Amino acid sequence: MGAATSSTSKCVIVSPATRAGHDVDYLYGQIAIDSGALDWSSNCGNLSTAVGAFAIAAGYVDAARAVDGLCTVRIWQANIGKTIVAHVPVADGQVIETGDFELDGVAFPAAEIVLEFVDPADASDALFPTGHLVDTLKVDDDVVPGGVILATLINAGVPTVFVAAEDLGYTGAELRDAINGDADALARFEALRTAGAEVMGITKTTRAPAIAFVAAPIDHQTSTTR
Repeated sequence: MGAATSSTSKCVIVSPATRAGHDVDYLYGQIAIDSGALDWSSNCGNLSTAVGAFAIAAGYVDAARAVDGLCTVRIWQANIGKTIVAHVPVADGQVIETGDFELDGVAFPAAEIVLEFVDPADASDALFPTGHLVDTLKVDDDVVPGGVILATLINAGVPTVFVAAEDLGYTGAELRDAINGDADALARFEALRTAGAEVMGITKTTRAPAIAFVAAPIDHQTSTTR
């Protein structure tokens, strides 16, 4: 996709399905903007949405199923070995692109594509890898005062470390530049990722585990000023 940001430096490979009961295989790659290295370990939700529409437009889905209404596309997500079901609006065999669905962070409204992630944490996986709803991560004092922070560690497609925004000194309403433009903040988040990966028992990559900081609702501005 380009643009020299981690949120857009991505690639998608779509091919005919190799597993029964699916329409396409989908392989996702995260491209490091500083080295060109490719990380194949995870998935992207936004591009999962695009795969369903692309599969119809590229002819991977039987045209008889894409007439009017919603066309269901079953996707095998090869990186994480899971099934994603996309419900794509169509008319006269074509994907409907325009609509009034709005999503924070997206600059304009469009047609809504609904995704189902089938068994994101099935019997062979642990939704909470440590077996705890809340874990204590040990980090350096320059990451958080006192060197410890409470976190919820979840693995449901993309391993993620959830922490309270206030524990990091944030409100939860910060825009992207407040984080990406702060070298100290980026270093703190990288330290949290390292601590989370160690406790979750996974190999840290350029994408996983992700970090999410959560806060109670407050007045805010989205990245598209809505």
